[in-house]
Formats: sequence, C-alpha cells, structure tokens
Amino acid sequence: MNNLALRIITAAVIIPPVLVLVLFASPVYVAAAASVLAGLGGYEFAKMAFDREFARYQFLVSSMSAVVTGTLCMISKVPLAPMVVLMTIAPLHFVLFMFSGKETKSALMHAAYGTAGSLYVGGLFGAVGLIPFYEQGRFWFILLLSAVVINDTFAYTFGKLFGKHKLHKVLSPNKTWEGSAGGILGSVLAVVVMQQFFLDELELLPAILLGIILGAVSQIGDLMESFIKRSFNVKDAGKLIPGHGGILDRCDALMLGAPLVLLFTLLR
Repeated sequence: MNNLALRIITAAVIIPPVLVLVLFASPVYVAAAASVLAGLGGYEFAKMAFDREFARYQFLVSSMSAVVTGTLCMISKVPLAPMVVLMTIAPLHFVLFMFSGKETKSALMHAAYGTAGSLYVGGLFGAVGLIPFYEQGRFWFILLLSAVVINDTFAYTFGKLFGKHKLHKVLSPNKTWEGSAGGILGSVLAVVVMQQFFLDELELLPAILLGIILGAVSQIGDLMESFIKRSFNVKDAGKLIPGHGGILDRCDALMLGAPLVLLFTLLR
C-alpha cells in the first residue's frame, strides 16, 4: 500500500470520531482530548530536541504541554490559572535542569528547549480546545478542520498537476507555489461552504478573507514543523499515526490555524 492510500485510510478512520466528539459531546471533552494530544505532542517535541543524557526529562515537557492546554481551556472558569501556569513554566524547567548535574551550557540549552516546547505545543493546542466553548464554536471548529484538510488535499493535487516553482527548497523541497495557491483556494471554498450552510452570521467577504489567511497560515504551520524537524535532523516527529507520522506532523496546520479562528470568533 502506498503512502497516499495509507494517509487517506487513516484520515477516514480518524475524522468521523473527531466530528462526533465536536458536534455532540461537551466542550469539556474536546478540551480533554486537546490536552491529551498536547501531552503526546510535547513528548514528540522533547524526543526530537533532547539528547540521550536528558531523555528522562521528556515526560516533563509532555506533562507541561498538557497542563498548559488544560489551563487555557479553563480560562472562563478559573481566569487566573493560565497566568499562573505560564509564569511558572520557564522557572520550573530552568530549576530542574540546573540540578541535572550535566554540563551547564547543555543543560541551559535543554531547559530552553523544554520551555519552548511546552509553550509552543501546549499553547496552540489550548487554542484548539478553546474554540468549542464559544458561541457557534462547534461549527467554527468544523470550519477550521475542513479548511485545513481541504487545504492539504488541494495543495497536493495542484502541486502534482501544475507544480513547477519550489515554495521553499530547504524546508520543503516537494512543495510548490502552484500547490500553495491551490491549497489556499481549497481553504476559501471550505470556509465559504461553512458560511453558507452553518455560519450565516458570517458575511461572504469576511469568509473569503478568512479562508485566504487561514489557508496561508495552515501552510506556514506545516513549514514551521518542517523547520523544527530539520533543525533536529529528524524526518518525522513521531510514528503514532500511520502514513502521517506523529501528532505534530498531522496537527501542525490545525495548531497554527486555531489561534486565528479563535481570534476571529472573539472579534467578529
């Protein structure tokens, strides 16, 4: 079975339960699922970033990522919780690595990696988990998910059919500007369909604008993950999802698109 077929089958298995969870379950369960994904993603980040001598701290980044996501999702119930957690993340990592007994400069570097990973993964998954808590949040979440998935599909198709000009030769040599344009078109179509059928309070012009920006941001999220992986000289962040790699490999575009959709729902 080729990789594309495996990716399609895996997506077909994963997406329906996600839709059921978002549409019919309490937002609390969505937040819990986001926290679990953040924990897995944080572990993947630490596994990429940490040398073997610091491997025992991988679960620290995993747990802190999950805590950041969980507390962000609790902001309406316990408004000060995210502030307290965010203020303690860096000191906690630096104190623990300070007593690691390893060479000082290396310990400091890994403390910085751990802090960055916890905030990067936990913060972005926090935005993912927060969206369903707001008015029409379930449909905004579906808008985000559909825009990201269709962006990826259109980008791949347009790239195969028309791709000639490389998007970024170093980070993603297989991606093209033609594929990128197709992906953005796909995101616009997805957002407009959601606007027409489920989010009628969203006007057409803002929907098109959101689709363009969301399409671009989703692709930046993918490039950002490639930047991280290439910096640590790894091909995939993990192997949890067949055909897709790890949580960070599959959710990179969703993670970066979530703050944009969340901000849009709050400011509209």
